[in-house]
Amino acid sequence: GGNVLITNTNQLAINELVSGQIQTQIIPPDFNLTAFADRDQIVNCTIPEEIASQINPQSVIERQMLSPERLASYDSQGVTYIAPQTITIGGRNAAYMTLFTPDRDALVVAVDLGDGNIASLMAFSAPNEIGNYSTDLFSIAASFQYDSSACVNLSDSTDL
Repeated sequence: GGNVLITNTNQLAINELVSGQIQTQIIPPDFNLTAFADRDQIVNCTIPEEIASQINPQSVIERQMLSPERLASYDSQGVTYIAPQTITIGGRNAAYMTLFTPDRDALVVAVDLGDGNIASLMAFSAPNEIGNYSTDLFSIAASFQYDSSACVNLSDSTDL
């Protein structure tokens, strides 16, 4: 499915977050796979093993957040960041990184849900406030669940 947006206010902030505001986007595994494989490989469950073996929480963050294009934009926009760190949350392998811009902070968390399925969370706060929310954000990421049976041969299913 699609992305999920969460905020602690009654509306999404388009540009600047004020003190006390946080916005979170939960990104499903299929989107994260686009950093590694093309649409047909994802839809048809034909991602080559040599590519599938590279998919883990840290590599998802690196490909999504640390591409050469992103790094160039970070320099031009005054963005600094703390490099991805690996952790275990909810009994799963995960990785996270924190970014700081002049207008807001960001926390990115990627969680391994098994079988190459990496879901991620990207949260934004007012400058210097992301640390106020990190415990809750890691708890949300630890609760991720995903039905990874999308590539099961449905013709063999009795639940149709």
